[in-house]
Amino acid sequence: EKVLRESRTRLEITDRRHFPFKKVVRVFSNNTDGVEAYVQDDQTDYRRVYDPEHPDADAEGYVYYPNINMVSEMVEMISASRSYEANLTSIETAKRIANESLNI
Repeated sequence: EKVLRESRTRLEITDRRHFPFKKVVRVFSNNTDGVEAYVQDDQTDYRRVYDPEHPDADAEGYVYYPNINMVSEMVEMISASRSYEANLTSIETAKRIANESLNI
């Protein structure tokens, strides 16, 4: 719960002294050398909202918010969870087949 609360707070930070929080993307690639995983900054633009009264508004009246969409983050989380479950099922199946072949 604490992590979710802190993450939610980061979505609203607009302090002009610092750029808003930048989304990071987890990248996985499967090649002949094995699986490679790394994290990189998302290159999409910050979310611009016109609010000239906001203390962090720029000269044109826009406020910049982090480039994070909560709906797409939830979809990505569900997809990762389902992928994990599918991988776990395939490992369990491989173990069962190996054990059954030893009993033959």
